[in-house]
Amino acid sequence: MLPYGGGSTPDNTYYMSTSVSVDWTYPFTSKYDNRVYAIVAVVTANKKPYFDNIPSQIHVFDHLAINDVVWTLDPQDTENDDISVSLSQTNTYFKLSSNEIKVKSSLSTTNSFPTSLYPQIRDSCGVYSETITFRIIVENEKPIITSLPMSVEISENNKAETLLHTIDAIDGETLICELHSVLPFSNDTVFEVKETATPGEYGIYYVYIPRNRSLDYDSVVRYDVSVTCTDGRQPSDEGHLMVYVIKNIPPEFTDLPREEILPQQSTSSGFTIPIVVTDADTARTSLSYGLTCEPSASCPFSRTTTSTGADIKTNVDFSTIQVPAFDIHVTVNDGDTTVGSKVLSVYVENINDIPVFANAESDLKIGVEENTAVGTLLYTYFTTDLDSVDVVTYSWTPTTNSYFDIDSASGQISTVAEFDYDNLFYVGFATNFRFVVRATDTKDTATTTVTISIVNVNDVPTLSNTHYVLNDTENVGETLLSSPNIDASDPENETLRYTLDCNGYNTTYFEMDESTGDVYFGGDFDSDIGHPPVTECNVTVTDPGGLTDTAFLTINIADTNDFTPIFERDYYNVFLFPTEDIGTILINVSASDGDITETWNTITYGLDQSGLGNSYFNIDENGTITVAMDISASFNYGQTVILTLSATDGGGLVGYSTLSLIFPETTTTSSTTTERPFKTETYPDNGYWYLLAGIVLMMNAVLITKLCIRYCRPCAEIDKRTEAQKRADRIKAAQERKAKVKSDFFSTDDPWSVNKYQSKNVSEKQDPAPAINRKNKRSDDKSINSSDQGSQGTTNANRSSMDSFDSLSSSKNLFPYNQQSHHIFNPETGRKNKRNVDQKSLW
Repeated sequence: MLPYGGGSTPDNTYYMSTSVSVDWTYPFTSKYDNRVYAIVAVVTANKKPYFDNIPSQIHVFDHLAINDVVWTLDPQDTENDDISVSLSQTNTYFKLSSNEIKVKSSLSTTNSFPTSLYPQIRDSCGVYSETITFRIIVENEKPIITSLPMSVEISENNKAETLLHTIDAIDGETLICELHSVLPFSNDTVFEVKETATPGEYGIYYVYIPRNRSLDYDSVVRYDVSVTCTDGRQPSDEGHLMVYVIKNIPPEFTDLPREEILPQQSTSSGFTIPIVVTDADTARTSLSYGLTCEPSASCPFSRTTTSTGADIKTNVDFSTIQVPAFDIHVTVNDGDTTVGSKVLSVYVENINDIPVFANAESDLKIGVEENTAVGTLLYTYFTTDLDSVDVVTYSWTPTTNSYFDIDSASGQISTVAEFDYDNLFYVGFATNFRFVVRATDTKDTATTTVTISIVNVNDVPTLSNTHYVLNDTENVGETLLSSPNIDASDPENETLRYTLDCNGYNTTYFEMDESTGDVYFGGDFDSDIGHPPVTECNVTVTDPGGLTDTAFLTINIADTNDFTPIFERDYYNVFLFPTEDIGTILINVSASDGDITETWNTITYGLDQSGLGNSYFNIDENGTITVAMDISASFNYGQTVILTLSATDGGGLVGYSTLSLIFPETTTTSSTTTERPFKTETYPDNGYWYLLAGIVLMMNAVLITKLCIRYCRPCAEIDKRTEAQKRADRIKAAQERKAKVKSDFFSTDDPWSVNKYQSKNVSEKQDPAPAINRKNKRSDDKSINSSDQGSQGTTNANRSSMDSFDSLSSSKNLFPYNQQSHHIFNPETGRKNKRNVDQKSLW
């Protein structure tokens, strides 16, 4: 750069020499101000860029991965222009990235193939280099086995799978190695090629076949094992391993055969006899030994392997050995060859004579009855010992026994405690005891066995109490009474049988279930007909062996209130005037109750006047009805009042009757008023009739008495019987009549007449009637009886009252007497439905 007018001296000239590119900027500064410079540019011709290191072709293997670099380009430009490298054509397999040629896609191929790339350079002036052809040949890399050939050795007695050689091979891809061949050929697979413990690594193995000998030096000395490795494409590489078989050297015994002497009475716990074995090619700890003994039945020896050979040891207490000598045959095997047998002879000295049981069976059995006295001798053992100085002692096992013992000095077995078979058996304890009996002379022991069995003896059953009490109330036959809790125990837990005896005849009133001891009514039990309130019985329990136990049973049967009071009449008519005075007796009524217990047959009378609005009349405890208050204003002539009479016993049962109070109409005249009716006892003419009737009755009584004394002499003797005899006769008569009724009812043609008690062996005196609800039966009978009597009584009373009323009206003699005796109580029909029993005989 030259300044204008300043000359061209160095101070005024600015020099610059450089190569520049398009749009290049150079920073310019001057030390002078206010100067104008001229720029002189000298331009030279442009040179093409070029590649400095590109060959015409290269070879690559097809195992390269994508983005692996196969070549790096070195572009050059002499003018230092900015340059860029590119491919003039795209390629399927390779690409250009930052001057590096890389793998673009998989190159895997079976056969080699070529491909071409065309790289070029462009400088900043847009000038391209010469077009270059870069040829790449893709090839498959051949595997190469680098560790073969070589040779190895193996012993013919090798009995384990063994890795002989690890294969080393070169290949960019994963290889698979296989066994190609084995020479000489064998049907057995002696060698095998497979992966080792390291993935992708292969080895050649020796394979042991247990069924036969795999290697035999005498048969094959050398094997040629051929192996191939391939990446899955041709070609593959092959290698050879030479395997040489080494002949086995058998082991040797260095100290057999020989003899040993062992003392039987040694205090040592055991003996050890060492045996030394050598083997040149096998570790002695790998050797195996065999041992047999003569005699074999009682061989007391065993073998253990040691670092020098083997040890023969005694495996039992040698003091128990009774055999004088043993021959021990020993063999050794190194996996290929068995050596032996060699004999070790063992002699036993100072053998002790074992005690011998002189009187013992092989398994002695002793039976001892339960409850045998303590100290009873059961058996004595005797032994013989050829060693006269030996003292024999006795013992047995198990020693934990509470009932028997054996004397250590004498050998006597005896009882040491009482024992009960039932207490042992029924709680699961043993009743048989087996012992192993030992007789020892301190050196040797003889053994035998004994079994002691406790024999069961039948024991007497026992009732839980000596006296039982049963309280209940009367009821029908077959009814279960309240439980007296009769229970018995039997040590043998056998089935027991219960029986009941109530002193003969009274037994028929009750029966007992022979399996449970429950008590039932044997027939209908009724205190009102004389059945006993208290019965004393004997209860007996019997076991299958015939042993028995007896206890007392008191049966208390209470009477029940089963009779309803019955009035003598169903209907009473009383004639009265409204002008009756207070306290006037109108009538006496009477009711009876069939219960024999005073509590139940005590009667209280009642009169229902609730419909009158007041208590105008009164009835006392004797059934006397009187006027209780002024009735003149409350009742009118011609009126009839009907009231209900009640009779209540001590148990609350009520009987009823009807009372009609008749106020008669008066006969009216011009000068008279109604007159009060005459009562029977106040009628003047009735006195003569009373006197005549009394005389007739007295004569009849005298006549009947004479006839009885003359013709019925036994009747006179009845009075001489005691009250107990009379009562017993009455009960007997009632039972006979009752039995007759039942026998008539249960005829042989009646299918229901089968005796239910035959299986229980019940006496024929027991009542065979079926069990029914007695209470319901009685109530039904009584209701029928009451309804029949009520209807009959009402009809008779109405008929009688109407006849009397008509008679009085027609004669104009109003009520000449009071009708108090229309019905006379008939004891034969008053209780005819009460269990079909003739009540007349009971009163």
